Amino acid sequence: MWARHEVEIRSRQRKRINHPQVGVIDAVCQVMPVPDRIDLRFVLYTTEPGSPSHRALRELRE
Repeated sequence: MWARHEVEIRSRQRKRINHPQVGVIDAVCQVMPVPDRIDLRFVLYTTEPGSPSHRALRELRE
């Protein structure tokens, strides 16, 4: 596996978060490297606009 270089970092995946206030939030998680800082990653969670998960995030923001 290692010799064939089949190992990679998953940069995009689906996540399900069970939040105690708003319930289940389904999101896409993107992990991006921080330039010049190999020890850091920037993680971004997004939801489908208009979805129940999107509304839940808006509720948390208020």
